[in-house]
Amino acid sequence: MSEGTSGAATDVAPLRARVYRALSGGLSGEGRLSRTNVVLIVLIVASILFAVIDSEPTISGPFVEPFRLIETAFGVIFLVEYVLRVWSSAENPRYGGGLRGMLRFALTPAALIDLLALSPLFFGAIGSEAYVLRVLRLLRILRLTKIGRYSGAAAAIWKAIRTRRYELGVSLGAGLFLMLVSSACLYAIEGSDQPEKFGSILRAMWWSISTLTVGYGDVYPITVAGKVFASITALIGIGLVAVPTGIIAAAFSEVLERPGTDRADKDADAPTVPDRETFAAAIEAAITRAQEQGRAHIEINAGELHRAVGGYPGASHRMPVCCAALRSLMDARDAVVFQPPAGDGASFTVRYQLPR
Repeated sequence: MSEGTSGAATDVAPLRARVYRALSGGLSGEGRLSRTNVVLIVLIVASILFAVIDSEPTISGPFVEPFRLIETAFGVIFLVEYVLRVWSSAENPRYGGGLRGMLRFALTPAALIDLLALSPLFFGAIGSEAYVLRVLRLLRILRLTKIGRYSGAAAAIWKAIRTRRYELGVSLGAGLFLMLVSSACLYAIEGSDQPEKFGSILRAMWWSISTLTVGYGDVYPITVAGKVFASITALIGIGLVAVPTGIIAAAFSEVLERPGTDRADKDADAPTVPDRETFAAAIEAAITRAQEQGRAHIEINAGELHRAVGGYPGASHRMPVCCAALRSLMDARDAVVFQPPAGDGASFTVRYQLPR
């Protein structure tokens, strides 16, 4: 009985590996998306457009049943994708194999967003008030966030914010300080004249927020002193709001000029070197070629891989990035066949068992 179970697991492993490669990003050596991911992006965008059209009663009203069928079809497709994604996550060494690894993946933020976006499929058919169903339909917009996992632009945005997080924190603190001070001053100046609008610091805070951001004019001072102070606050606010914009723009410029590096570990004299995604793509391509040739296993050395993708051989070769990529693609069947002592160079070698 155990032999039959083991044989079934062996038969399933190659299929699960193919599903994982198709759903996990599947970047080929040319940096293109896999066909599966292209189809998923088209379906996600189509479902969002459908949700927008469905919200207009004059369009969807005469076709209630067809719209419900299309909505259900989208839900079933994304449900199948979610199940396959959880099932194939056992191939990712970061989560580990078996049921525990699948559960660990299911609790990640991306998987929880996928599950939340599926909730209208289960709860939309339950009778309820109209406003509850509208809220549930809004959850479908969450499907658009899944496109972020296929886009390098999302990674660039996050890196730009992360590298300038301290400057952004200081500018945010300055904005909060100005908002509090201006609210307190307008409360002292206008509180007795407009108690409904400036009768407390909390009430005056709405004026301060609108003045420092969009300039919405439903609340405004009427005394001379209040108008003078409001004018000064508005002028300072214009410059203060522009500070985060300049910080993020500068961070974007740095990220685009030198991809794969952080500001803290830049070397001004070193040229741009391949990043971890480039190494991972090269490893997957080598494994695929070996599998097509029918080999039992393949050994990949960090130094050879680094030179194969055109890595810089000098002081900033970033070989640890290559070694980390070798480890990240390992599963339970793979093994480290050589790991040099610390300080003796980066000749790290991994044996990948096939098929994967």
